[in-house]
Amino acid sequence: MQELIVLGVFVLVVAVCFFIYSRQKNTLVLTDEFKDILHILNDTRESVFISGKAGTGKSSLLQYFTARTDKKYVILAPTGIAAMNVKGQTVHSFFRLPPRLIQVDKLKPEYAKNALYENLDMVIIDEVSMISANLMEAIDTALRLNRNRPDEPFGGLQMVFIGDLFQLPPVVKNDLQEYFTTTYGGNYFFDSPVFKAGFSYHLKELTHIFRQKDERFKKVLNRIRVNEAKFEDFVLLNARHRDNVGDNNSAIFLTTTNKNVKKINKENLENLPGKEMIFEAVLTGKIREEFEKLKEQLADKKMSEAEFEDEIEMRFPTNVFLKLKPGAQVMMIKNDSLKRWVNGTVGIVSRLNKHDIWVEIDGQSYKMAQENWEEITYQYDSKRKEIKENILGTFTQFPVKLAWAMTIHKSQGKTFDKVVIDIGTGAFSHGQTYVALSRCKTLEGIVLNKEIRPSDVIVDERVIAYYKGR
Repeated sequence: MQELIVLGVFVLVVAVCFFIYSRQKNTLVLTDEFKDILHILNDTRESVFISGKAGTGKSSLLQYFTARTDKKYVILAPTGIAAMNVKGQTVHSFFRLPPRLIQVDKLKPEYAKNALYENLDMVIIDEVSMISANLMEAIDTALRLNRNRPDEPFGGLQMVFIGDLFQLPPVVKNDLQEYFTTTYGGNYFFDSPVFKAGFSYHLKELTHIFRQKDERFKKVLNRIRVNEAKFEDFVLLNARHRDNVGDNNSAIFLTTTNKNVKKINKENLENLPGKEMIFEAVLTGKIREEFEKLKEQLADKKMSEAEFEDEIEMRFPTNVFLKLKPGAQVMMIKNDSLKRWVNGTVGIVSRLNKHDIWVEIDGQSYKMAQENWEEITYQYDSKRKEIKENILGTFTQFPVKLAWAMTIHKSQGKTFDKVVIDIGTGAFSHGQTYVALSRCKTLEGIVLNKEIRPSDVIVDERVIAYYKGR
């Protein structure tokens, strides 16, 4: 009996140690760079732009700070999916802005949210590189109006901007390009009037890269990022070119167009043997209303089937009707609380039934649990003197999506072990090649189905000038 007790205690100790290790191995390493930024965030009211190369821990730092701070803050992001991923609200929703060019001089105060605005300490904007000059001007104006501080930038609030201008640029329609150039001098958030009128803020650029370990590969990526790649860098990268890409088991095909992604994923799923099963997401509240409106537009032929699918892709974390077969390659789209996988981990569907999905990751099969994503709004609780998150709607689905292919744009923020990079007829967007290459942990994990040319490294000179000027 005593031996059984001793054995039981030993097993318990081992289990506890393993649990502690599994939690600690993914704990944020507080570098000097992180400590410096955390000091600004916690101990001052000074604004800061937290930038840095891909894989330097910008998102991890945000999570670390928000989990520990006593400051009253809101987290905002430019898109619905980005907002869900950081458990925040979209910029347009928070400020009640129209999804088009904003006539800033016509903005009015929101008196119903007066208590919220007055009690805020900080506004955090994630993926700020996607915020246009017009939208940033609207943010500045709205905060001045709603806090009744017309002469103070952003209404006197501590602003925290997070993102990398060398990656995702703001999307400005072609017919508005001349307006942006004439009115603001450019498209970027730093072109907005508040940044030209002496707004004081720190630019903190993170340099310690956690994603890649190979120093040679890191240096190549850094030079690609700022358009300083050497001849030998292209030689090194193009050694990864293969004429016949083949299956490349568990690699994700990164390509430039959504049309190509849908074609690859559809064909690969159809080519698998076995019965296709469909798992329907559960939508509630405002998210359900948005989906029903899209269905109405499709039924009324106000949008095509392809446009409907594109809207679903843009608005929701994964498919509302998730189609899978055993053998399907999928990507996890949410971090696992037990640290068994992270957002971006690739696996293979090993089993299916009407209600459950099993995914094999690194030789181990896991039964998937459904996850929730929430659309929220912020409200000030005067009794508790704190900012509350009110849930407007939820999206519940298995945290996977087909992942034989995805666009380079959608791969932003992800980390992969293996990628096949297809730049088609050539890169066409600022930062596109850098984003694609920097998704992979190692140079050896990259396969190029076409050699990269110097003309594929597109970097906006105004972005380079901005960083050098700061």
